[in-house]
Amino acid sequence: MIKNIIILLLSLSIFFSNMTLIFGQAKTQMRYTKDYYKLIRTLECRNCDLYKAPLANIDLSGADISGSNLFQADLRQATLRGAKINGANFKKALLSGAVWVDGNVCKAGSVGQCVTQ
Repeated sequence: MIKNIIILLLSLSIFFSNMTLIFGQAKTQMRYTKDYYKLIRTLECRNCDLYKAPLANIDLSGADISGSNLFQADLRQATLRGAKINGANFKKALLSGAVWVDGNVCKAGSVGQCVTQ
């Protein structure tokens, strides 16, 4: 009997831990969803919140992301050629292999700023 109670308590603990992770993650993702889709749809997203946005391998050529928050965004292998980035926050953004606004390729390990090869 005690063994069954312990198993039940452990199961409930694991269940609620997983629910916290699931709903916590959904809340984080919803934070930028509207702006993310606006950028993908229109390539115009001035002053947008793109925190941790998954933008790897996306062609953002000519996009206007001026003043946007791209903190910890994943921009690996993305193309930003000709994009308007004035005042954009790229702190801790992953930029390895991205084509920067000037057409240069960001070196592997570029984080927060494009280090050209």
